Amino acid sequence: MKNYLNKNLLTVSIIFSALLVASSIVVNYSLDTLQKISSIVGSLSLGVALVTYFYKKRQDELSATIDQIVFFREKIIPYSNEVKKAIMKAYPDFVFSKIDLINPDINYLRDKYSENFKRQQSILIDVSKKYPDVYFEIDILNQQVFLLNMLEELALKVIHLQTKESSALKSIHYAFVEMVEYNALALLFMRDIQSGNSMYAEVLDLYKTWKKEVEEIPFIIKNLEKNGFITKEQREDFYNTRRKKKGY
Repeated sequence: MKNYLNKNLLTVSIIFSALLVASSIVVNYSLDTLQKISSIVGSLSLGVALVTYFYKKRQDELSATIDQIVFFREKIIPYSNEVKKAIMKAYPDFVFSKIDLINPDINYLRDKYSENFKRQQSILIDVSKKYPDVYFEIDILNQQVFLLNMLEELALKVIHLQTKESSALKSIHYAFVEMVEYNALALLFMRDIQSGNSMYAEVLDLYKTWKKEVEEIPFIIKNLEKNGFITKEQREDFYNTRRKKKGY
């Protein structure tokens, strides 16, 4: 397609230039005419170059976006499912809950999402143990960290290849945001306690951008009630139950 486009543009440019040259010779051959023709031909060449550049840029962005989606679906999602299985195996009664990281401050989140915070803490650290070196659930934490590292790799690609706003990536927005929120405490633990530096900065950057998109998506329960599949009372009962589970 690219070669076809380039050949057609080049052909049009050559034909148009030839016509201009021929007409100028017939009508009025002069140095001024030749200068004008050169200017026109130069403009056409620049136009072809610009079209080619933007077409290639668009193709490069599309290729990068496809690679990012494939990486997310073939690598990140399966591993995220493995992490969930490992958690459920170690803690059969564990309830997965989310922590919003728009403000990634541990103390703030401990107060705002107290129940969710306690749930995520229960698989990460147990300070009731006698010795500090066994406070941490290393196996689970290591798996969460590996998942977060994969999310960071994706975020780096998306941000630096400038595909963050690509509509093609909308299909993975929700899943990305959900993974970050399910593993929020592990992320904060590695940033603020383990390393004390800005680890996962790109994850949080991408998360904040896509979180806004996810919040704008109509929730399925609203649409079920709107289209007559459930009653208003059933919708409210669902929301009340959801709030209790999430701790707010």
